[in-house]
Amino acid sequence: MTRSAYSSPATPTPMRRFTRFGSPRRLFRGRAPFVALVPLLVLLVLLVLTSCGDSGLERDENGTIIRGGTEDVFSLEVGDCFVAPEGSDGNRMLIDSVDALPCDQPHSFEVFARETAVGANTFDADGLALFVGSSCFGENFTAYVGTPVEFTSLKVRTIEPTRQSWEQLDDRDVVCLVQSEDRSSSVRGTGV
Repeated sequence: MTRSAYSSPATPTPMRRFTRFGSPRRLFRGRAPFVALVPLLVLLVLLVLTSCGDSGLERDENGTIIRGGTEDVFSLEVGDCFVAPEGSDGNRMLIDSVDALPCDQPHSFEVFARETAVGANTFDADGLALFVGSSCFGENFTAYVGTPVEFTSLKVRTIEPTRQSWEQLDDRDVVCLVQSEDRSSSVRGTGV
């Protein structure tokens, strides 16, 4: 059974938190921003309406995106590239999908790791922050890019569970991202 950000219209859709870090060494701490019920319901209706159509996304036999389209954040894979979500200038935002595209097209983000938090049954923001730090700022970054995070100009961002997605969907995945504005190639193995 696959997990999806789409749920029945009777319940709000759990989303994931898109976090921006100011520096590679600073860990995210805090709570998800308050989302009013009315905007969430409007978003839910829009998601239900748009989920009925074709997302346009197409992958080859290796899983590489060959035609862009909408991708659910629960389905992002290592090596996927996407443009910045609308309104992502702030430190945090709730998202459930992104506009993914081949990495040879201008993009803002690239997935370099996907890790699953284990052992925690209840949501713990501090524990999650420690897990994010160890997953996204160490060996995973170095292995993908080819240089340690402290020796690069690239920024690290994350997509991580919210309390709601943790409790309702058993969501434990942290998606580690490299941010490089309007890049038209992958950062994999570049050492930049």
